[in-house]
Amino acid sequence: KKTLFSIAIVLMMIASTVLITAPIEPAQAAIAPVQPYAGPLKSGDVATGTFDTDVWISIRPNVIGKDQTLLVNIWATPASNAQRKLIGYHITITKPDGTTDEFTMNSERDTAATWMEYTPTQVGVYK
Repeated sequence: KKTLFSIAIVLMMIASTVLITAPIEPAQAAIAPVQPYAGPLKSGDVATGTFDTDVWISIRPNVIGKDQTLLVNIWATPASNAQRKLIGYHITITKPDGTTDEFTMNSERDTAATWMEYTPTQVGVYK
């Protein structure tokens, strides 16, 4: 056991000597000439990334009486980010008599979502 322990000590000393005497050179690094940023595009910059987006709408409650308020939620996935919002959600609600109510609104920042309240004024099926 003493011989094995002595050999282990000698090997650790040799290894530490090699590590201490090895030359240390700093890593060569450079900052990319164009850095990413968040927020509106700078003059002359062009957004080149694309991704698929789905837009969803939810209306609650499902069954409601005339002149009662309902909640309409609209959102997109994936959500926008970095202090961005989606502009121009266009919602068309068709009343039972075929006339329409139209609304255009922007999303909240970061969430790509917005909401509104709507009050039906006719009895029947809305689309």
